[in-house]
Amino acid sequence: MLAFAVVERAPLLRVLEQVVTVNPDFLEVRLAIRERFTSRIEAGLTAAQGRGGADMALDIRHAAYALGGMVEAVAFACDVLHQPGLDEETVIATRSRLWRHGVTGSR
Repeated sequence: MLAFAVVERAPLLRVLEQVVTVNPDFLEVRLAIRERFTSRIEAGLTAAQGRGGADMALDIRHAAYALGGMVEAVAFACDVLHQPGLDEETVIATRSRLWRHGVTGSR
């Protein structure tokens, strides 16, 4: 599956995504989950910039949120909503290519 943590907790995540719109306590939990995820992406991007493997013009914080949002949305569509017509291997390859090109600036 695209994101094991998403698949494993798909029923809970379906409910959480609904509840965050009406309950501030759950919104805080959701934001904390996102922060942990994006912090790991930020660390990876910072390291990649340090070794010349990422575009130095990237704003790390904003790039991490954009990339994390892409991963979350794709995993949610595939593993929670069971979006028809998407091949898992193609989705992973496409997402990886978009990430790589977005971070390195290569074509």
